[in-house]
Amino acid sequence: MITKADLVDRLVARSSNNLYKYQVRNLVDDLFDELQEILKEGEKVTIRGFGTFDTKMFKSHAAVHPTSKEAIVVPSFKRVVFRPGGELLREIRDT
Repeated sequence: MITKADLVDRLVARSSNNLYKYQVRNLVDDLFDELQEILKEGEKVTIRGFGTFDTKMFKSHAAVHPTSKEAIVVPSFKRVVFRPGGELLREIRDT
């Protein structure tokens, strides 16, 4: 598992522009904030070669509570979905 702090550290180490850690952290925070806002607005985010982030609406449906076996209604909800791009899939499969 990698955390956001680990990601920032890796990007700082990779930087050829001698970026400071706080600069990279701010860029990563801004990127994630912007992705979140776009998805909240119902827009799709496509990063060519990497993949697509989108939201999917799930309808309300009947279900059975696993422990009490009681019939319940699951309300409709939205979930973020990610579909990897072809380049990412090839990279992962080739390792």
